[in-house]
Amino acid sequence: IPLSKYIPPMKEPLIKKPIEWDQPLIDTSFQFPPTETILEKLASKLIKIRRRKLKKHKRIKLRKKMKFVWAKARINRNIQREKLFQAELLAKIKKAHAFNAKQYVEDKLKSLDQEVLPKTYRGEILPMAMIKQFLKEKQERKDRKLNRPRL
Repeated sequence: IPLSKYIPPMKEPLIKKPIEWDQPLIDTSFQFPPTETILEKLASKLIKIRRRKLKKHKRIKLRKKMKFVWAKARINRNIQREKLFQAELLAKIKKAHAFNAKQYVEDKLKSLDQEVLPKTYRGEILPMAMIKQFLKEKQERKDRKLNRPRL
């Protein structure tokens, strides 16, 4: 079987291709990539592990560097706390030495002798003299009711 039957001759191509011209210059200004075609991050867990290790390394390095500086600051804080505590204790001791039992008892007895008056009477804020008068009248009515003569 001759091949010329199946393969066309090389004289002319079957489909005429258009003439290709030089492509125009492409605009090289920056454009964001389309949001749909963003690929997922590869090895994201490895990146996280690496960052964690780096942070740990930096932390260890910082502790080694600042060990004595921080120890000094801690000691100073404790000293300040102790000084405040001692000052409070001294103040309490001075107050205890200044305590007078007789004066204390007299003050308590005075406060027992004082008459306690409410600031309001039947929900109204009134002067103390008026409140005193109303309470006195109320007590008198109560006494009259209790001391009624019985025939």
